[in-house]
Amino acid sequence: MVTVAPAAPAINPLDETHIRTWIDNTGKYQVEGRLIEINRDNVRLFKSNGRTCTVPFQRLCPADASYVESIRDAVKQSRLPLLSSK
Repeated sequence: MVTVAPAAPAINPLDETHIRTWIDNTGKYQVEGRLIEINRDNVRLFKSNGRTCTVPFQRLCPADASYVESIRDAVKQSRLPLLSSK
């Protein structure tokens, strides 16, 4: 008899993000929101007022850009086992 372990559900690091204050690269503008999408040239935030906004990467302050890169790396790492199992 062959026993197959149930597959662990895939974890999307974007589902684990929290509301934070995002600041632009000039320090003049900020928005409260949760990171919901990372694209090649921008990020999408779900704001506390229920709306979304798109922010170009080059407009992020260094701390926010670093945060996005850490989430992007976590997304890549979470997808690696999925690709390896095929």
